[in-house]
Amino acid sequence: MFGLSHSTAPSFATRITQTGRASAFVEQRYGRDSKFTFSFSPDGRPPLQVDTHIIVPHWGNAQVFEGRTLRITYLNDSSRTARNEAIDVAILSGENAGWEDSLDARPLGMWLAVPVGALIAGFGYLGMRFRKDDLAKVEPSDTTPLTV
Repeated sequence: MFGLSHSTAPSFATRITQTGRASAFVEQRYGRDSKFTFSFSPDGRPPLQVDTHIIVPHWGNAQVFEGRTLRITYLNDSSRTARNEAIDVAILSGENAGWEDSLDARPLGMWLAVPVGALIAGFGYLGMRFRKDDLAKVEPSDTTPLTV
């Protein structure tokens, strides 16, 4: 569970880090999953729409959120479900300055904890099962008299 809560779909996409102002933060719900979208205006560049699964403090309060300066790292990959997906968000100004959160999108990252954990559990179960059968063959039964 730890691996899933700190990761997103792995990607080889280019990671771009920029500083700029954020506005218009909106939550989009898809069943039990949520995605957050906001407008990000990097210094000296045209604004872009950024999607993320990171919950930023006070995202629902427009007065607090509007105009904050953020440093974000996002994946430049238009084929992903979350376009311009932010995998690292740091608040540089305003309330909660210094706050930072990130997701692991490396091809060999924390998400590997899920399949590796399942493999270890599976091998452990099989090992216990076969060991139990081996022990049953070696142990004397209750009807066999003990000889001294």
